[in-house]
Amino acid sequence: YVTRSEFEGVAANRKKQRSTASSAPSGAGKPTASGNNEGVIIYGASWCKPCHMAAAHFKRRGVPFIEKDIEEDPAAAKEMQRKLSASGKRGGSIPVIDVRGRILLGFDSEAVDAALEATK
Repeated sequence: YVTRSEFEGVAANRKKQRSTASSAPSGAGKPTASGNNEGVIIYGASWCKPCHMAAAHFKRRGVPFIEKDIEEDPAAAKEMQRKLSASGKRGGSIPVIDVRGRILLGFDSEAVDAALEATK
């Protein structure tokens, strides 16, 4: 038998571990600094299926990327909003994907591939 508070503690620890693991760069190559236009950043949340699809797409293509959970990291949420504003776009759904300075709303593999090609 596990008490509610023990269960919540275990859940919080697992969530923290996933957040730490997902904020590390995935794929090949060195991590990219946040805010530059040399890398790929996925702004999303742990429960977001399109966010996971985007990450899987970048992994298949061998493109290094960073995942930032906007629900767990207020700084990531502000960074995402700043980039949306600077690009003249409005948020409201995730993922928001920064492909080397090009901001994409939602996951569309063709749009992602086009942005990757355009920013080589």
